[in-house]
Formats: sequence, C-alpha cells, structure tokens
Amino acid sequence: MRWFILVLILMPATIFAQSFKGGIAGGIAMSQVDGDRYAGFHKTGVWAELFVEYPFSKQTSLHLGLSGVQKGSYKKFNELEFYRINLIYAEVPVLLTYRISSRSVLEGGLGFGVLVHSAEKNEMGPLSEIDSPAFNSFEISAQGGFKYFFWARTGGAVKLSYSVLPIRDTKQNSPYRRNAGQYNNLMQISLFYML
Repeated sequence: MRWFILVLILMPATIFAQSFKGGIAGGIAMSQVDGDRYAGFHKTGVWAELFVEYPFSKQTSLHLGLSGVQKGSYKKFNELEFYRINLIYAEVPVLLTYRISSRSVLEGGLGFGVLVHSAEKNEMGPLSEIDSPAFNSFEISAQGGFKYFFWARTGGAVKLSYSVLPIRDTKQNSPYRRNAGQYNNLMQISLFYML
C-alpha cells in the first residue's frame, strides 16, 4: 500500500518535470530611452538568458526565463561631447509562445526586471544627483518577438521590449531636455539552443 501511495505522489511530479524543455539564449540588445529626446537605437549591449518552456499543446507553451540585459541610451554630438545612460537589469520574462509552423514561433508577454546597476554621464563625467534623478529599481516591460529554428534545437530570434511604466520620473525643465517620464525601448537579436 505504501508503494502505491508513493507512486501516486511521485508520478504527476515526474510527468510534469518531463514536460519542461530548457534552453539558453544570448545576443545583442540595441536600446534607447524614450523621453531623453535623443532618438535612435545607438546604445548597444549584450544579454543572456536561461529559460524553460512548458507546453500547453502542440502549438502553445509558457516561456519562463532568467536573463541579464544591458539597456540605456547613447548620443554622440561630436568627437568630444556625448551623453550616455547605462542600465543593467536582472529580468524574468513570462511569455506565451505560439508555433505558427514547424520552424516559426511567435511570443509575447511581460518582463519583470530589477535594476542591478545604473550610471548616467557625459564627457565631463558622472552627472550629479540634481541632474540625474534616481532610476526606479523595478521595471515591467511588454515584450513580443519571433523565433525561427534553423535546425531542430537551434535558431535565431528577434524580440522587442518596451517599458509599461516609466523607468524614472523627470521634470520637463531638467537638463538634457528630458520629458516627464522615461521608458526603455529595446530590440534584441539572439541565437538560442534548446537543451
């Protein structure tokens, strides 16, 4: 009887664990901060992710990840003058994926990020606290992307991400002509491998 109860307890956990598929991904992140009034994806960083996917059906699955990503803004005015925001986030993307063909997948959902590091500077060095209000320590972003499998386990992806809430509050009359709120705007290009 004890064996029967043990099997009843362990069997669902084993089946559930076998349903998960894991993977790794990494690539470049091109970003800008909407609201600093310096348009263009001129800030290039890197990002990497460990993820698991749990299939709901043959076409849909839940994607949960743990990633590190560099975001921010960069504007070069001339050979000497520049403006830069460096932001590093630890992020948990929670996405729903939909397989549209044997090789193509659409994905969309939310990313929950914690700010690990921030810096804002120009050619004179780091900006003062008066000129550089603190960034929020937490970010929620809307994310959507497209994956394409080159082979059975390996492929490439493009993902767009945009902050749902401002990454910090600023005043319109502040230096660098900032708007009242700033938002991360990100494009990621990556390769992934399913384990």
